[in-house]
Amino acid sequence: MLSFNQISHRKYLQSLKWQEIRAAALNHYGKTCSKCGEFGTDVHHLRYPSVQGEEGMEDLEVLCRDCHEAIHGIQRGNGSCEAVHVQSLYNYLTEKHKKIIAEKLNIPVSFIFMCDSLEGKKARNMALKMLNVGSYYGLYETKENEKYLTKKESSSLKLNQKRKDTKSQKSLEKARIQNNPRLYRKLSNEEKKN
Repeated sequence: MLSFNQISHRKYLQSLKWQEIRAAALNHYGKTCSKCGEFGTDVHHLRYPSVQGEEGMEDLEVLCRDCHEAIHGIQRGNGSCEAVHVQSLYNYLTEKHKKIIAEKLNIPVSFIFMCDSLEGKKARNMALKMLNVGSYYGLYETKENEKYLTKKESSSLKLNQKRKDTKSQKSLEKARIQNNPRLYRKLSNEEKKN
């Protein structure tokens, strides 16, 4: 069942005002998908204005049907596009998206997407941009095995790493402020090893 906002938005998309804004966006950006570069005539809201009909060009983008459906699919499936589990991120990529990533990195996406490597990170970052997602969570690799983490576990690991980095930076800063070059060098060398 649709919410009141969804019904209101669907009515707005049928209005003359939206048709004018949509035509202006297609004229401004052209009929090329901003994600895959193919022909596209779907105009997607990046941000919704507080009042319908006051969209600026910076609030809109032109997409092909496949990319538009992928973006809305991930929004429906996760309720948000702020952070998505890495497995969901991969699952929402269309075959066209996977082909684009594979061509840019010269390696099949299925081989590298879950790897904690530079190529894997590049592939995931490209996927984030293609699907308008802020970040991903859930990939954690140890030397023994690879496992998926929940959002809470992933956030906890990031927070602990940030605390460790902050503590290390404070120690370095303290040694520098105290004008203790020997301690500063020792701490710097330890940080480089980590």
